[in-house]
Amino acid sequence: MSFRTYSTICVLEEAKGLDVGVNYRNDKAVASFTKAFATVVQRTTVEKLKNTQFCSFTIDGSTDFTGDDLENIYIRTVHSGRVEDTFLHIGCAESGSSKHIHEHVKEVFAKLHITDEMQSKLVGFTADRAANMQGINKILM
Repeated sequence: MSFRTYSTICVLEEAKGLDVGVNYRNDKAVASFTKAFATVVQRTTVEKLKNTQFCSFTIDGSTDFTGDDLENIYIRTVHSGRVEDTFLHIGCAESGSSKHIHEHVKEVFAKLHITDEMQSKLVGFTADRAANMQGINKILM
């Protein structure tokens, strides 16, 4: 959903009796909130990864309203016998090719300082059946 609809959502929430205030009712505010929230979630995911014995990750592509291909990365960990899938990152690879997606994933792991954890703890990888995600005998890391 576009951030431009946020002010309309505030009006609807107000009509239902919710006090949404008068400040921060625009697309720039919701973009700032979303970025801050994503940063906290990302830090939490990295901490979960560092405190687990094994992990796997899932990657899936999506397209935003501008037509940019975005790669969504989720990490699966286990804590106290409970499996948790958590958002890690969304961003653009140079292209939708498997080579560029692979490079993008490695860059994300390096930027978040989790390359060592991923190399030592990774036990699985999931992707859709898109042609650029298929292959055999390839080492991800």
